[in-house]
Amino acid sequence: MPVKNDLLVRYGIYPLLAFLGALILWYTVNAGERTERIIEIELAYQNIPEGLVVTSGQMPSVRMRIRAPRELLRSLGNRTLTHAINLSGLHPGDNVVPLTFSDFRSLRYYEVLEIIPARLDLHVERIREKEVPVRATVQTSPHMASFVLKDTSVIPDKIRISGPSGVIEDVDSLLVSVPAGFDLGSRDIDENLPVSAPSSVKITPPFVHVKGKIEMRRRIVTLQRDVILESESDVLVRPSKVTLSVSVPLTALKDSLYLSQVQVSVSLDGLSREEIAKGVPLQTITPLGCKVLKIIPEKAEILPRAK
Repeated sequence: MPVKNDLLVRYGIYPLLAFLGALILWYTVNAGERTERIIEIELAYQNIPEGLVVTSGQMPSVRMRIRAPRELLRSLGNRTLTHAINLSGLHPGDNVVPLTFSDFRSLRYYEVLEIIPARLDLHVERIREKEVPVRATVQTSPHMASFVLKDTSVIPDKIRISGPSGVIEDVDSLLVSVPAGFDLGSRDIDENLPVSAPSSVKITPPFVHVKGKIEMRRRIVTLQRDVILESESDVLVRPSKVTLSVSVPLTALKDSLYLSQVQVSVSLDGLSREEIAKGVPLQTITPLGCKVLKIIPEKAEILPRAK
């Protein structure tokens, strides 16, 4: 009797279970209310021929309109689906890569109605290499005209680049930008800096060593400013207006907003009567890059306000 039970388990129950599983799968796929849904499928590009590069037309994903029973669609949830695109047949120039329903094997239980877009239009170029010189320049900014490089060297002064032939052909030299700003001012340079290049270009090496000096070009301007008295209301300041000679970056010479930040004030905090009687030193507030060369007068007289 136990032998018969073993045979029943081996040749009767397992096939029955397999049949029931297939029946459930068939019902899930073919029965029930069928509905449509648009899903997004990420694309992974594979097997690009050596020496070639795709310069345009690649898309990170495509959309697909599918139809299936509601329960089957619900089983997709929010999963991220990925499909590999075989690009082994690419050639230099324009290539059309159709996206067919049969390509998406992971969706074989779904009815694929539409792929958006239905094809990829890829432009392919040969990869080219060459050596180009590198030169240093001031970092691009609204105030870059205020700075100039002097006695600057770049090591190495030539680097190797590779990329799409159409891009490489137009690259005669590359730049390395030296940071500049009113907060940095004039200074010596001795640092490793990245080389700037189009995003499709590979640089070897990506950094160069820049040594030299960056100087801020300045101009002297004369300003008149009212003297601001801090936290006092029962005294007067004489003179109420002073003249300043200031050195400003070249590009700030006609910048009214920048120049308006130059202010003159006087504070009596912590001063004795004797110190106030001798005259209170004027204090200046200046924006970055501005230097006060001279202020006339240098002290203010504090007088009681007439009642």
